[in-house]
Amino acid sequence: MRGAPILDNRSLCRLCSLPEIISYVETFDLKFYQIILDFFFSSPLRIPLESDLCNNLRNFGKTFKKAKLECIRLLANSLTRLSSFVHLAITARSVLQNREQVKKVHDDFNRVDFGVFHWQADWLCSSNSSLNKNSFQESTELNESFCSCNVLARELVGQFRERLSRHCSIEEWADWLESIVDKALNFPKTFKYSPQQIASKGKRFLLAWTLHSSLLLKEITLHSSTSFGEFHLVRLVFDDYLLIIMERKLAKILENYLLN
Repeated sequence: MRGAPILDNRSLCRLCSLPEIISYVETFDLKFYQIILDFFFSSPLRIPLESDLCNNLRNFGKTFKKAKLECIRLLANSLTRLSSFVHLAITARSVLQNREQVKKVHDDFNRVDFGVFHWQADWLCSSNSSLNKNSFQESTELNESFCSCNVLARELVGQFRERLSRHCSIEEWADWLESIVDKALNFPKTFKYSPQQIASKGKRFLLAWTLHSSLLLKEITLHSSTSFGEFHLVRLVFDDYLLIIMERKLAKILENYLLN
């Protein structure tokens, strides 16, 4: 996908598995811990610590260990998730490079009744008229957000069909998906929106995207399309890539660490 490192994924995996690299990370962790010890206990017998500080330091090790393990857990989960995505992307690349398979996907896509498709999406995303007054404003905002996503979905149908006919590479598909995220996060410049509002809009877009892709896969299944396997694979890759890109952009907007 776009933004890939200079080394290929297999080389990076091998590099991170080298004992020297693991030892390097371990060494710098130990140096950091040693700095903590030297700061508080450079001369423990000569510099008495306050009793409150001693009590806090006594529990610091356990607290620090818990926080460190949580960070490692998040890193391990991210590595597993991203490596799984890379595996999917490699498989999808071979499909998208096969002109015969792409033609099957294009033909089956054209058989979908998008009138019914969009009607279902609009109905599912519409607000509930029985909501009380306190939730009316929030419901209206949600409805407007989902409606804008449905309008975008109608545009994406034509764009998806056009890219299938051009037999785009996976890199071109990645650029398209990233442009979708940028458009989904775009707000009118005449209004000021908080980072939380932008993040909320991004998450609602992902929900709407998941709904539309599920409805599309249902239509493909009902038509007994021969390209069901290809559709399913492409859907998995697109869903994961959109989520990854959305997470990275929202992390920058919210000024958060991506692993949080």
